[in-house]
Amino acid sequence: MTQRGALIAVLLIGLASFSLVAVARYERHEPTQWEQVQAALSQALSQVPEELRPTDLYLDGQNPAHAASVEFDFASGALLLGPGAENLPSSVWLHELGHARMRGARPHGVLGGRLFRAIDEGAADYFAACVSGSPRLGNASELRDLTAPPAVAASEWATLALPSGFDAHRMGWALAARLYAIEPRRGPLLDALVACLDGESELDRAADTPSATVQALLRACPANARDRIAKVLTAWLPAVLSTPGSPQ
Repeated sequence: MTQRGALIAVLLIGLASFSLVAVARYERHEPTQWEQVQAALSQALSQVPEELRPTDLYLDGQNPAHAASVEFDFASGALLLGPGAENLPSSVWLHELGHARMRGARPHGVLGGRLFRAIDEGAADYFAACVSGSPRLGNASELRDLTAPPAVAASEWATLALPSGFDAHRMGWALAARLYAIEPRRGPLLDALVACLDGESELDRAADTPSATVQALLRACPANARDRIAKVLTAWLPAVLSTPGSPQ
């Protein structure tokens, strides 16, 4: 897709099948790229269990940030596609579909917002790994292996409060690895995580602290899964930031 070959489309997912319907603007002189995008997305969606699929998706064929990329934008609810997105591996599409499925309320503050971005990235990595059946996510230039996560140093956690240096994907990678080590296939843990991040919550009203953010998240989780999710977050977070526990 080029600058001239922009597209906006809506993906409608039925109960037993899904279809792509082009709407708004899409220049027909680039049908090959559009067909390849359809094929890449359809292939990824075919791996996702019906109950874990997003209810609807919008595609925007002009991603101003990156080439050869697909990125879910929480503000618009669209998948932003860069040129070459159709060539990305299925795990990249699955990661972004995970974001699209888990799109409940989010914190507005700086500290809570950054911490939650890391949680979001970890949840999307875990979603992609469980659905694909492989802990290796991404492409050769940006590979994340959930069996070989990075050790997040104290200096990296400090970037939650600093003007630069924060890396949500690296922190999320470490969280996803902990989740994957507990349950490496789709099961109660993934289902609970999806429910935590996609349901009603107080996250958009929580105080701007890591502890308040985690507590608000846990209150959004199914009651029978809170202790389990709390233990994972406690193991992932440095003690100085939070000892979440399970809210009453």
